[in-house]
Amino acid sequence: ILRESEAGFGFNLAGNFTANETIVTDLAEGTNNILLTFAVSGEAANYAVEGRPFGVFLGSTILRDDNGNKVVGNNGQYLVNNNITEIGDPNPDWITGLIPTFTYKGFSLSANLQYRHGGDVYSVTTAGLIGRGVVDPDKPIDRESNYILPGVFANGSPNNVAITSTEFGFNTFFAGNINEVNIYDGTTIRIQEASLGYSLPKKLLEKTPFGSLSLTLSGSNLWYKAVNFPDDVRYDTNSSSTGVGNGQGIDFFTGPSTRRYGLTVRASF
Repeated sequence: ILRESEAGFGFNLAGNFTANETIVTDLAEGTNNILLTFAVSGEAANYAVEGRPFGVFLGSTILRDDNGNKVVGNNGQYLVNNNITEIGDPNPDWITGLIPTFTYKGFSLSANLQYRHGGDVYSVTTAGLIGRGVVDPDKPIDRESNYILPGVFANGSPNNVAITSTEFGFNTFFAGNINEVNIYDGTTIRIQEASLGYSLPKKLLEKTPFGSLSLTLSGSNLWYKAVNFPDDVRYDTNSSSTGVGNGQGIDFFTGPSTRRYGLTVRASF
């Protein structure tokens, strides 16, 4: 979309939209799944599972009884089902981007705005922060209270054992090896790039050796918000702990992407 007024004001809007769906159609006979990334002991990992999207997370869950109730032990804390099952899909539902550009009398202002919808993230960083009391999950933890976890004992009777807030936060989210509680929706709003430029008028260059001269201030990875993570985590969904390969959506204390600033000078003679 391009608009330009007689006063010299111009506006251009470019965009894109991407939606991919990958399905594993066939594995070797007798193979239930194939591990795609390194598997840290006790942590979820990416797998190829026949009939499912490529790279789904398989991991441990809270043990449940035949009625679907969460099961606790005699200490009032959740028991773990270590028979790995699917707990998330790292593939975004869709991704879109918009690049608006405004121009006026030699000035130009442009930005690359991105939106990622869906795609799960297995985040050990968030688990560690919750477990150590730095941030809260969706429902804040009162660090001075005791808690009775919703669930039943193995005999079906309701849980009535209180645990401390430390046991709730640390053992449930971080040290309990329950992978399913550390899956987060990766929907993200992002300002990937922005720039402000100015081209000097030719009249100012008439007595100089320059045919044209322009300056541009720019920045990349300026701001992002993973809207379904706890507010204070500030997790960057572009980060990954698995590096180049088939892994995606795995976070083992991964740092954010680098924010960069630059100044560009263009000249012709």
